[in-house]
Amino acid sequence: LPLDEIILQVKVLDETHSSGDYYHGNFTSGQGKIQGFLRRAMEPPRMDHVNAAIKDLQDLAALDEQCELTPLGHHLSQLPIHPRL
Repeated sequence: LPLDEIILQVKVLDETHSSGDYYHGNFTSGQGKIQGFLRRAMEPPRMDHVNAAIKDLQDLAALDEQCELTPLGHHLSQLPIHPRL
């Protein structure tokens, strides 16, 4: 999956588990939460790639300035295609 799609899914997961239990309280909100979650992957992506994907999603208006999903972001997360398409 492209990183943009993974980030959208991380945000959906974040909203689904809003208690924050699966983060164990180790991460901040917004961009830091996305980065912290992805750092725990078996093969974490480079953080400059994560930041670029977040910026792309913000440019598409899928994420707001606080890196929260917008209504458009919710719709894009449900589509089986890359957000730019």
